[in-house]
Amino acid sequence: MEEEHANINLDDEEEELIPCEKDPNELKDDYQICLVGKALTECVVHFPFLKRTLANLWHPLGAVTITNIGEKRVLDGIPWSFNRHLIIFHRLIIGEDSLKVPLVYIGLWVQVHNLLFGVISEGLAWKLGNFIRQFIQHDAALVMRRERRYTHFRTKVDVQLALKCKKKLVLGQGREGFAYFQYERLTHFYYLCGKLGHGEGFCPIRMIIWTQENDGGEKEVGLIKLRGNWVRGRL
Repeated sequence: MEEEHANINLDDEEEELIPCEKDPNELKDDYQICLVGKALTECVVHFPFLKRTLANLWHPLGAVTITNIGEKRVLDGIPWSFNRHLIIFHRLIIGEDSLKVPLVYIGLWVQVHNLLFGVISEGLAWKLGNFIRQFIQHDAALVMRRERRYTHFRTKVDVQLALKCKKKLVLGQGREGFAYFQYERLTHFYYLCGKLGHGEGFCPIRMIIWTQENDGGEKEVGLIKLRGNWVRGRL
């Protein structure tokens, strides 16, 4: 008996790898109804109230966490907000860890103004959308309405960066001009730093000051204002 027990190696048994496989179709179904999100705010959010609010907005057939209500209705409705705070969602794909997904991108509709007649096209919208971050879709209905003074598209925006407000265009025949961006359905937005998700009280750049000597040799201290309310697009 002792000789038999001497041949047993518990370490080998414990360290032996047992593959855990899951039906690929079942795994795909699980991820099709998964979204990861966060509220873009430094304030405390009452999560149960947030969940009830989203459930009332989305009108699911069952619990928000387990019911497939159709991804198009939810994702096309982005950006969603709670108490005027943007909620960032990410569509999980197979293999992603929901706790490690970087929740920093949000899809926003952008109006591009100050465009000349004849230069508006889906190709231009694609270039401008990729300049902001990553083009998602063009508003084809706007083209059908023959609105020739501005274009309208949806693009990803990195909430860690300041909103981009303009882009210089080469119009041909030696002409140049600026296209100006207006973002629809903006919530909390601080004009000093140009970033989403906080106001003056939470802005780190608010502490950055510039100094300039006046004629008397004294130094004036002030804040640099980078953005204005004009970046909010009217619906």
